[in-house]
Amino acid sequence: MKTSRLFLPQGFFLNGIDSGIANRKKRDIALIYSEVPCVAAGLFTKNRVKAAPVIISKKH
Repeated sequence: MKTSRLFLPQGFFLNGIDSGIANRKKRDIALIYSEVPCVAAGLFTKNRVKAAPVIISKKH
């Protein structure tokens, strides 16, 4: 497994996985977790076809 060293702010955690949707064997889903409430931003696809989680996340 490829690993990288990131320096995250105290109280933040990060993980990524290969979802298995594509045959690329690359991490394509990331989760960032904060132990305390914080402000966040998202980067979303510009594809015309979007999965339900993308549509819902963009609304929030």
